Amino acid sequence: MMVFPLFASTSTIIKLEIKSTIDPASSNYLKEGMATALRQNAQMMLIELDTPGGLSTSMREMIQEIINSTLPVVIYVL
Repeated sequence: MMVFPLFASTSTIIKLEIKSTIDPASSNYLKEGMATALRQNAQMMLIELDTPGGLSTSMREMIQEIINSTLPVVIYVL
């Protein structure tokens, strides 16, 4: 997980990299990343996604986490 300042202000973007098969660990990583972003008052979450797919249950959990987020979430698919 990387934290980037947005412009020269105190704004923050949290970047997560998911580069493996989607599984419960991926879902937990996203949940922890979202919680970190909220704690750090981030203005946006950026997810870099490079995955062949995986477990549908974990994928659905991740989708719900993104849909329910109060932060804007940008997903860049490689």
